[in-house]
Amino acid sequence: MGALFAADTLQGPKIDWFGLSPLLVLLSGAMVLLVVASLTPAWPRRGYATFTAVTAIVAGVFGVLLWHRIDDKGATTLVGDAVHLDKVGVWLAITICVGVFLVALVTDDYLRREGLDGPELYVLYMLAAVGGVVMSAANDLIVLFLGLEILSIALYVMAASHRKRIESQESGIKYFVLGGFSSAFLLYGISLIHGSTGSTRYDRIADRFSEVVELTRSKETPALAGIARLMVWLL
Repeated sequence: MGALFAADTLQGPKIDWFGLSPLLVLLSGAMVLLVVASLTPAWPRRGYATFTAVTAIVAGVFGVLLWHRIDDKGATTLVGDAVHLDKVGVWLAITICVGVFLVALVTDDYLRREGLDGPELYVLYMLAAVGGVVMSAANDLIVLFLGLEILSIALYVMAASHRKRIESQESGIKYFVLGGFSSAFLLYGISLIHGSTGSTRYDRIADRFSEVVELTRSKETPALAGIARLMVWLL
């Protein structure tokens, strides 16, 4: 009874679905391709590549529409201020979509030559793009981390996707270990910054550091250490 009451009173943030449209198109394309391709016979030549390219075009078109919307209404935040919709993020999303479109066009011949023709790599392309779009629009360090992990896991699997070559599996393991260390530095830095500033949102962190404070105070040291670890992650 208490659980039902909690579910009734729980109110999530208002979602602007159109503002998230490039992300949703890429995610939907990846899920549709994965499910449909697994339940149907092998598609005709370049079928998977064509589907991925069309998905990237549709996501890019939505990105252009969002660009014009920002011209009319200005930048804004979405999903409880966790995502920032501005021209920089939209431009990066469009660039990512263009990259997915181009790489889809040149992948088909390679996969057929290597005897690996299948939808898996194209699904990973779109999921990696989802992670990149999330990172480009993030207004919170936690959202940034989620986007990074979506992107990284897809890249780990891509690096190890050539089952016939031991070098591919080795590169996947090495990339996974390196990514694990980098993620650990990022999380540790986020925890230090949150402990010092009380938030993981970019604007609140910036406001905290814009205050006239003496950065040599002991209570500011964790924040500086957190920033140092974020720099290590970026490097």
